[in-house]
Amino acid sequence: MNFYFCNIDFGKKLSGVERSSMKRSVLFNKYLNIDPIFLSTNLNLEIIENWEHYKKINWISDYTLHFNLYYELLDLKRAVDYKKSLFCIGDDDILVRVNELHDRVYDSNRKMKMYIVWRDKERSIINYINYFFNGRKIKRDKFNLFGQICISQILNENQEVVFEDLLKPDGRLKIRKIYEKNKIKEIYFFNDTGILSKMFKDESDLIYYWLTKIAKKNDFFIIDKNRVWSKPLSMVKRNLDIKIISVLHSVHVRDSSNVSSSSLNSNYSRILKEDDVVDACICLTLGQKEDIYNRFSNSKYKLYNIAHPNDISIHKVNFSTRDKNKIVTLARLSSEKQLDHMIMAMKKVVEIFPEKKLFIYGEGKERDYLSKLILENELEENIFLPGYVEDIHTILKSSILYLSTSKVEGFPLSFIESLSQGVAIISYDIKYGPNELIKDGINGYLVENGNIELMAEKIIQFFDKKDEDILFFSQNSYDLVGEINMNNIAEKWKIMLKDYGVNYG
Repeated sequence: MNFYFCNIDFGKKLSGVERSSMKRSVLFNKYLNIDPIFLSTNLNLEIIENWEHYKKINWISDYTLHFNLYYELLDLKRAVDYKKSLFCIGDDDILVRVNELHDRVYDSNRKMKMYIVWRDKERSIINYINYFFNGRKIKRDKFNLFGQICISQILNENQEVVFEDLLKPDGRLKIRKIYEKNKIKEIYFFNDTGILSKMFKDESDLIYYWLTKIAKKNDFFIIDKNRVWSKPLSMVKRNLDIKIISVLHSVHVRDSSNVSSSSLNSNYSRILKEDDVVDACICLTLGQKEDIYNRFSNSKYKLYNIAHPNDISIHKVNFSTRDKNKIVTLARLSSEKQLDHMIMAMKKVVEIFPEKKLFIYGEGKERDYLSKLILENELEENIFLPGYVEDIHTILKSSILYLSTSKVEGFPLSFIESLSQGVAIISYDIKYGPNELIKDGINGYLVENGNIELMAEKIIQFFDKKDEDILFFSQNSYDLVGEINMNNIAEKWKIMLKDYGVNYG
């Protein structure tokens, strides 16, 4: 019996979903004596390097296994055994070094033919090459960490991929994807002799094929990314007795103010409406479990309330070492986080407390918009966007207050981490999570969703307090989050797994 954690990718910057999955793997190993295996599906040529990094910083154990769809199908783990792909230019071509990692190749008429990006300053391993014809990019080749060409894409006049060849380290074609308007139309799968052996209509079918090579009877598959995994796993389940457990990391409806009849979040629609997809759903909060039960009470799958495990050992920080002016948030810079609300609230705060500073840690597509908003409101001395960070514990230990203006959440991992470091929280009162972690007036404040004025008032009210009153909030933060410890969450997982035949004695 194997336990698989099903994700999409493990990039250089992790979201809360990936981080919570890693924390769960530590819990399974230390408290359940289970060594889970991670599965991922994105074709990320750095994913193994990233995985080793997360081992190095102790976010996962050294012996936790990870299998990636394309690394396995393309046999990239054997890339070290093969020579690098050769790189050469024509006799009349002109090579120009742009900087320490970038080169350009021009023809004799000074028209660019290639744009080359290297992985290292020594120019020993190519990252990718873009090819040009008459000023238009027509082709892109990407190379693996050992220098062999792995992906070759042909682009149309709109710079859209028309077809994509995926190569094994020895240069043999393994997979060809045909695209139409940026969507996969067909996937051709070749055997080791170069003969077309299978055809798939989309990546979901390719994942299903891979799963048929992996899955065994009684295996458990715990899904963190339902959009990708629910369909191929349910196809496997039709022919094999496996258990599928879905973790709901966000709100399951599009309109959280109307959970009883609002249309469903597309990531969860299939698993909630159809009885044959999953065996159980893990809700991170009791409130979400109750809402789903009330709406889908006749469903065959079981519902469990199991929060993210808190793997942080609570060591109380000397309150005098905190920066009394430092406010923080950890968030993806995207619209659902409503970080513009936070900026506008801070505009009112600094009118009363000009020394207060807000640090918004994270990256995302709204960086330019938020930077512009900060400048327009002349807040560049009070609000900062330092980017993505890994060492969040050091940041939190030096902070005094955490803010959240999200319009929806699941069960914010960042809240658990903040409270574990004795940092009080002021958050919009949304579904789900804040009202199960924040006791209003005890370890923070809950604010009506979208009420920027009230958010500003609560921040000002917090800083109007004496140090001993702010210390009271900090001490309560430690105490209230203590219930979400690894041991207590492990007991909940034991109860759930026992329901499916996993015996702990």
